[in-house]
Amino acid sequence: MSEFFKRNVDGKLKSAKVRRQRIDKYLIPAIGKLRIDAVEPMHISAMLDNIVDAGAPTTANDILGYSKQIFNYAIKRQIIKSNPAVAFDSSDAGGKESARTRYLKHAELTLFFKAMRECDKFTRHHYVCTKLLLLTGCRKGELFKAKRADFNMVKAVWRMSPDNKTESPIDIPLSKQALTLVNELMQNWVEGTEYLLPAMGVRTSKRGHIDEGYLNRVIKNHVIPLMGDIEPFTIHDFRATLKTNLSSKKMGVDSFVSERCLNHKIPGMEGVYDRGDYYPERKEALQLWANFLDTCEKGESWNVTPIKQQAQD
Repeated sequence: MSEFFKRNVDGKLKSAKVRRQRIDKYLIPAIGKLRIDAVEPMHISAMLDNIVDAGAPTTANDILGYSKQIFNYAIKRQIIKSNPAVAFDSSDAGGKESARTRYLKHAELTLFFKAMRECDKFTRHHYVCTKLLLLTGCRKGELFKAKRADFNMVKAVWRMSPDNKTESPIDIPLSKQALTLVNELMQNWVEGTEYLLPAMGVRTSKRGHIDEGYLNRVIKNHVIPLMGDIEPFTIHDFRATLKTNLSSKKMGVDSFVSERCLNHKIPGMEGVYDRGDYYPERKEALQLWANFLDTCEKGESWNVTPIKQQAQD
């Protein structure tokens, strides 16, 4: 395994760190104790099923791809004669992936907040984590890996480390509502931990923070069913929810600003020439978004002048 990483991953792929983390978390525990020539298709099948059952179908697809690469490398080095993962495809893992277009509208968000409050299995901690993901638009792993020291409570800023998908640090302005939730988590400090969301009880993780599957099952199996006849959605759809609503006419946030709110690099030539971080604009947009979510949480209508119209007036 170490030779494979040295020759094919480390120093060659931007995603090397993430790939190592996923292999350490999913592949090694499943088949790492077996001799490589003893791994059979049934071991691959069981590994993929466990990952999908844990609510991580995209990760299952990734692990399948990594497995095939590792075993193919072993064949090239004449360590094994056949690849036990070769017969599997996306239908055996997380399914064929396509660009997601799902986002939640005002009425759906209102139903979501109501269902979270009414679900017996959805704790206050679940609620706070979920709302913070909605408020900040960050990726789930970015919030779960956040350390207490990353938050400046006086300046209301989350200094996200470079350990994220874009591999670059960014200052996330915290709305008043987000700051309140972060402060609540800060008060529930667990001695000896550096994480905002430390591993506790069933939320165990070898890395010290709550596991990335923490919210998946409870939302999918217990919260969404309380919302009635609604198109299913995932936690990752929260990001599209933020961007789509911010960029709509009712909120009027410039697309470049909404892209930076998601820590996306600005595409095309604009990204080459425009290096602005849009911090003041992002701060205004995220506060507007937080106010919008307040109306969803309270079941009220949204009737605020869009940012673009404010500028014209």
